Amino acid sequence: MNLRSVVELRRKLHGKRVIVRVDFNVPMRNMGEILDDFRIRRALPTIEFLLKNRARVIILSHLSRPSLQTRSKFRLDDVSQRLSELLGRRVLYIPDVVGKKAMKAVQALQDSEILVLENLRFYRGETKNDSDFAKKLASFGDYYVNEAFSNCHRKHASMVGIPKYLPSFAGMDLLQEVKLVEKMLVKPKKPSLAIVGGAKISSKLPVLKKLIKRFDAVIVGGGIANTLLLASGKKTGRSLVETKMVDSLRALVKNKKLLLPFDYVCAREIHKKSKAKICNADSLDKYDRIVDIGPETIRLYLELISQAKMIVWAGPMGVYEIQQFSAGSEMIAQAVAESKEFTLVGGGDTIDCIDRFSDKKNFTHVSTGGSALLEFIAKEKLVALRPLMKKSI
Repeated sequence: MNLRSVVELRRKLHGKRVIVRVDFNVPMRNMGEILDDFRIRRALPTIEFLLKNRARVIILSHLSRPSLQTRSKFRLDDVSQRLSELLGRRVLYIPDVVGKKAMKAVQALQDSEILVLENLRFYRGETKNDSDFAKKLASFGDYYVNEAFSNCHRKHASMVGIPKYLPSFAGMDLLQEVKLVEKMLVKPKKPSLAIVGGAKISSKLPVLKKLIKRFDAVIVGGGIANTLLLASGKKTGRSLVETKMVDSLRALVKNKKLLLPFDYVCAREIHKKSKAKICNADSLDKYDRIVDIGPETIRLYLELISQAKMIVWAGPMGVYEIQQFSAGSEMIAQAVAESKEFTLVGGGDTIDCIDRFSDKKNFTHVSTGGSALLEFIAKEKLVALRPLMKKSI
C-alpha cells in the first residue's frame, strides 16, 4: 500500500496548520490518572517532527465512549497534560472542538505551538461521519495527518471525512504499522496462529472468517468463544453471549482450523470475591458464567503457541482483571512473549494484559490497534487508509 508520508511535507510545514488525528484513547482511573501512555508515546515522533519544522499542530482524538452523564470523566485535559510532560513543552488544551473557543484558539496558534481540542466523541457528528462536522474540522488546517492506526477501521468524520477537504498523509507510526503487517503477509511463516479474544463476535465475524482462511489455526477465548460454544451446541449458562449471532455461526464452528475451549473457569458472579471452579459443557449449570479458559484448554493453546512460527494475538481469554479469572490470559501472554518466532500483538485490553503479565519489549511488535490490526490482516485494507494513498497534491 503506497501511502503518502508526513515526511514528504518537510519543506512545506513552516507556518502551516496541521491537523493530526491521534488515538489517545488511553486507560484511566476514575480520578483522571493515566494508567498507560503507550499510545501517546507512539505518536510523539510525528508530533515532534511537525513542531521541529515550525508547523502549527492541532491534535484531534477520542477517549472512550462517553455519554452525556459521563462527559466530565472523559475530557482530554489529563491527556494533554501528559502530552506536555512527554514533549517537554507547553500544550494548549481547549474544551471545545468546532465552537467559537476552538476557532479562536486555532487562529491564535503560532509556529511550533500545539493545541489539543476536546474529545471528538462528545459530538454525534464524529461517529455519524457527518459531512458538515468534518468540513468544520477541516477548515482548521492546511494539511491532515492520520496517526491513529488503531481507529482506521472506523468510518468516522475525523478519519474519512476530513481527508475529503485537505491533502492527507500518514503519520510515522501508522506507516510503520502498515509496512510491518504487509511484510508479514507477503512472506508468512508456517505454521501460523491467530489468537482472538474479547467480548463480542458480531463486529469481528467477517474478520474471523478471513483469519481462518489465512492462518493455519485460530484459537479463541472470552465472550467471542462463549458465543461460538453456544453455536456449537454447548451449554453456556449465564455467560456473556450474543444469541442473535448463533444461527450465522453454525457452519463456522465446524471448521477444523477454529479451536474452541473445551473446559472453562466458571463463577456464579463476576466480582473480586467470587469463587472460581473448573467446569466443562457437561458440568456447567444454568447459573454459571464462563469467565476464563480452563487448564486443559490452556495446555492445548500453549502447545500450539510453542509450535507456531508466526503468532498474531488480539484480545484476552477472559475476565483477566480479576485474579482468579486471569490464568488463561496470563499464561497466553507469557507463552507468546517467550516465543522466539514472529509475534504481533495489539489492542487496548491485550496491551493491558502484557503490562500485567509480561513486558512489551518481549514481542516482535506491539500494535496500537486490536480490531483494526485484525481487520487489516484479514482484508489487507482499512477504510481510513484509502484517503492516504499517494497522488499529486
